[in-house]
Amino acid sequence: AQATWATKGFHFTPPANAQAVTVFHLIKQVGSLSIDNAHVSKVAAPEVDPGTGNLIANHSLEQRDANGMPIGWFKGRYGTNTTHFIYPINNAHTGAAAARVGMPSYNSGDAKWYFAEDPVTPGKWYEFSDYSRSNISSHVTVRFTKEDGSFIFKDIGMVTGTQPWKQFSGKFNVPPGFVSLTVFHL
Repeated sequence: AQATWATKGFHFTPPANAQAVTVFHLIKQVGSLSIDNAHVSKVAAPEVDPGTGNLIANHSLEQRDANGMPIGWFKGRYGTNTTHFIYPINNAHTGAAAARVGMPSYNSGDAKWYFAEDPVTPGKWYEFSDYSRSNISSHVTVRFTKEDGSFIFKDIGMVTGTQPWKQFSGKFNVPPGFVSLTVFHL
Protein backbone atom coordinates (compact mmCIF):
# COMPACT_ATOMS: atom_id res chain seq x y z
CA ALA A 1 0.00 0.00 0.00
CA GLN A 2 1.28 3.47 -0.85
CA ALA A 3 -0.10 6.99 -1.14
CA THR A 4 1.89 8.06 -4.23
CA TRP A 5 1.85 6.66 -7.78
CA ALA A 6 4.33 3.85 -8.37
CA THR A 7 5.13 1.56 -11.26
CA LYS A 8 5.05 -2.16 -10.60
CA GLY A 9 5.89 -4.73 -13.22
CA PHE A 10 6.30 -8.47 -13.57
CA HIS A 11 6.99 -11.09 -16.20
CA PHE A 12 4.80 -14.10 -16.86
CA THR A 13 4.74 -17.00 -19.27
CA PRO A 14 1.30 -17.94 -20.59
CA PRO A 15 0.46 -21.65 -20.87
CA ALA A 16 1.26 -23.21 -24.24
CA ASN A 17 -2.42 -23.57 -25.19
CA ALA A 18 -3.43 -19.99 -24.20
CA GLN A 19 -5.04 -17.87 -26.92
CA ALA A 20 -5.60 -14.61 -25.01
CA VAL A 21 -4.59 -12.92 -21.78
CA THR A 22 -6.01 -10.39 -19.35
CA VAL A 23 -4.50 -9.08 -16.14
CA PHE A 24 -6.45 -8.41 -12.94
CA HIS A 25 -5.04 -5.76 -10.60
CA LEU A 26 -7.39 -6.34 -7.70
CA ILE A 27 -7.96 -5.77 -4.01
CA LYS A 28 -9.18 -8.36 -1.49
CA GLN A 29 -10.01 -6.20 1.52
CA VAL A 30 -11.67 -2.94 2.49
CA GLY A 31 -9.85 -0.06 0.80
CA SER A 32 -9.34 1.49 -2.61
CA LEU A 33 -7.09 1.02 -5.65
CA SER A 34 -6.43 3.48 -8.48
CA ILE A 35 -4.66 2.36 -11.67
CA ASP A 36 -3.51 4.28 -14.73
CA ASN A 37 -1.34 3.74 -17.80
CA ALA A 38 -1.42 -0.09 -17.86
CA HIS A 39 0.86 -1.85 -20.34
CA VAL A 40 1.30 -5.46 -21.49
CA SER A 41 3.97 -6.32 -24.04
CA LYS A 42 5.75 -9.36 -25.40
CA VAL A 43 9.37 -9.50 -24.24
CA ALA A 44 12.27 -11.89 -24.67
CA ALA A 45 12.32 -14.72 -22.15
CA PRO A 46 14.33 -13.76 -19.07
CA GLU A 47 17.58 -15.48 -18.34
CA VAL A 48 17.13 -17.89 -15.46
CA ASP A 49 19.78 -18.01 -12.74
CA PRO A 50 21.30 -21.49 -13.14
CA GLY A 51 22.48 -21.51 -9.50
CA THR A 52 24.01 -24.71 -8.27
CA GLY A 53 21.30 -27.11 -9.39
CA ASN A 54 18.02 -28.02 -7.75
CA LEU A 55 17.50 -25.91 -4.62
CA ILE A 56 14.78 -28.20 -3.25
CA ALA A 57 16.23 -30.78 -0.88
CA ASN A 58 14.45 -34.15 -1.17
CA HIS A 59 12.75 -32.89 -4.34
CA SER A 60 11.44 -36.36 -5.19
CA LEU A 61 9.97 -36.88 -1.68
CA GLU A 62 11.82 -40.20 -1.35
CA GLN A 63 13.64 -39.54 1.96
CA ARG A 64 11.51 -40.04 5.08
CA ASP A 65 11.93 -39.03 8.72
CA ALA A 66 11.40 -41.30 11.74
CA ASN A 67 7.63 -40.67 11.52
CA GLY A 68 7.50 -41.74 7.88
CA MET A 69 6.96 -38.20 6.55
CA PRO A 70 8.98 -36.65 3.67
CA ILE A 71 12.07 -34.85 5.01
CA GLY A 72 12.00 -31.10 4.36
CA TRP A 73 8.32 -31.02 3.38
CA PHE A 74 5.37 -29.54 5.27
CA LYS A 75 1.58 -29.66 5.16
CA GLY A 76 -0.28 -26.35 5.01
CA ARG A 77 -3.90 -25.28 4.93
CA TYR A 78 -6.16 -22.42 5.93
CA GLY A 79 -9.78 -21.44 5.64
CA THR A 80 -12.95 -23.44 6.01
CA ASN A 81 -12.42 -26.81 4.32
CA THR A 82 -11.84 -30.47 5.06
CA THR A 83 -8.36 -31.57 4.03
CA HIS A 84 -6.63 -34.95 3.84
CA PHE A 85 -2.85 -35.17 3.44
CA ILE A 86 -1.63 -38.52 2.15
CA TYR A 87 1.99 -39.68 2.02
CA PRO A 88 3.34 -41.73 0.48
CA ILE A 89 1.16 -42.47 -2.49
CA ASN A 90 2.08 -45.15 -4.97
CA ASN A 91 2.31 -44.64 -8.71
CA ALA A 92 4.60 -41.61 -8.38
CA HIS A 93 5.79 -39.82 -11.51
CA THR A 94 9.41 -40.52 -10.56
CA GLY A 95 10.67 -42.90 -7.88
CA ALA A 96 8.57 -44.68 -5.32
CA ALA A 97 6.88 -41.83 -3.43
CA ALA A 98 4.70 -38.80 -4.07
CA ALA A 99 2.41 -36.71 -1.83
CA ARG A 100 -1.29 -35.98 -2.25
CA VAL A 101 -3.71 -33.50 -0.74
CA GLY A 102 -7.43 -34.06 -1.02
CA MET A 103 -10.27 -31.68 -0.18
CA PRO A 104 -13.65 -33.44 0.11
CA SER A 105 -15.40 -30.24 1.31
CA TYR A 106 -14.57 -26.60 0.62
CA ASN A 107 -15.91 -23.18 1.56
CA SER A 108 -12.70 -21.09 1.56
CA GLY A 109 -8.92 -21.20 1.78
CA ASP A 110 -6.47 -23.71 0.31
CA ALA A 111 -4.31 -26.73 1.08
CA LYS A 112 -0.82 -27.74 -0.07
CA TRP A 113 2.39 -29.63 0.53
CA TYR A 114 5.40 -27.30 0.41
CA PHE A 115 9.18 -27.57 0.77
CA ALA A 116 11.45 -25.87 3.32
CA GLU A 117 12.46 -22.30 2.38
CA ASP A 118 15.54 -21.96 0.20
CA PRO A 119 17.89 -18.96 0.14
CA VAL A 120 17.76 -16.91 -3.08
CA THR A 121 19.40 -13.81 -4.56
CA PRO A 122 17.21 -10.69 -4.98
CA GLY A 123 16.96 -9.56 -8.60
CA LYS A 124 17.79 -13.01 -10.04
CA TRP A 125 15.45 -15.17 -12.10
CA TYR A 126 14.52 -18.69 -11.00
CA GLU A 127 12.38 -21.43 -12.43
CA PHE A 128 10.07 -23.81 -10.57
CA SER A 129 8.74 -26.99 -12.11
CA ASP A 130 6.90 -30.03 -10.85
CA TYR A 131 4.72 -32.85 -12.09
CA SER A 132 1.14 -33.12 -10.91
CA ARG A 133 -2.06 -34.95 -11.66
CA SER A 134 -5.45 -33.81 -10.49
CA ASN A 135 -9.15 -33.95 -11.19
CA ILE A 136 -9.41 -30.15 -10.63
CA SER A 137 -7.40 -27.05 -11.56
CA SER A 138 -4.62 -26.03 -9.17
CA HIS A 139 -2.57 -22.88 -8.59
CA VAL A 140 1.19 -22.40 -8.23
CA THR A 141 2.24 -19.55 -5.92
CA VAL A 142 5.69 -18.41 -4.74
CA ARG A 143 6.04 -17.15 -1.16
CA PHE A 144 9.01 -14.76 -0.89
CA THR A 145 10.39 -14.04 2.62
CA LYS A 146 12.45 -11.09 3.92
CA GLU A 147 15.12 -11.33 6.64
CA ASP A 148 12.60 -9.99 9.19
CA GLY A 149 10.23 -12.90 8.43
CA SER A 150 7.64 -10.85 6.54
CA PHE A 151 6.55 -12.28 3.20
CA ILE A 152 4.62 -11.69 -0.01
CA PHE A 153 2.97 -14.07 -2.47
CA LYS A 154 3.13 -14.15 -6.27
CA ASP A 155 1.01 -16.44 -8.43
CA ILE A 156 3.09 -17.91 -11.25
CA GLY A 157 0.61 -20.24 -12.90
CA MET A 158 -2.45 -22.39 -12.98
CA VAL A 159 -2.55 -26.06 -13.94
CA THR A 160 -5.70 -27.56 -15.40
CA GLY A 161 -6.82 -30.91 -14.04
CA THR A 162 -5.08 -33.73 -15.82
CA GLN A 163 -4.52 -37.46 -15.76
CA PRO A 164 -1.83 -38.75 -16.15
CA TRP A 165 1.06 -36.67 -14.78
CA LYS A 166 1.61 -33.23 -16.32
CA GLN A 167 4.63 -30.95 -15.94
CA PHE A 168 4.26 -27.33 -14.88
CA SER A 169 7.09 -24.82 -15.29
CA GLY A 170 7.17 -21.13 -14.39
CA LYS A 171 9.91 -18.49 -14.21
CA PHE A 172 9.93 -15.63 -11.71
CA ASN A 173 12.15 -12.80 -10.49
CA VAL A 174 13.03 -12.42 -6.79
CA PRO A 175 11.96 -8.92 -5.62
CA PRO A 176 14.51 -6.63 -3.91
CA GLY A 177 14.91 -7.26 -0.18
CA PHE A 178 13.72 -10.87 -0.21
CA VAL A 179 16.15 -13.61 0.79
CA SER A 180 14.32 -16.94 0.62
CA LEU A 181 11.29 -18.60 -0.89
CA THR A 182 9.11 -21.65 -1.09
CA VAL A 183 6.48 -22.61 -3.64
CA PHE A 184 2.90 -23.66 -2.95
CA HIS A 185 1.20 -25.87 -5.54
CA LEU A 186 -2.26 -25.52 -4.02
